[in-house]
Amino acid sequence: MEVYVQVREILALFETLLNGAQLRRLLLMKEIHNLQRSNAADHVHIASRKSQPRAPKFLE
Repeated sequence: MEVYVQVREILALFETLLNGAQLRRLLLMKEIHNLQRSNAADHVHIASRKSQPRAPKFLE
């Protein structure tokens, strides 16, 4: 019976470690997604600025 209790404790610890790793993966994926969205928004902003007509150099 004691072996069963020890195994349960080890499995509980293992499950805790797995849950922590999963949480870190999810947070990392969320951060990557936010960076990708930010970069995409920057590219759209730059592209829209490039398509706008510019004043001649002597007027700037």
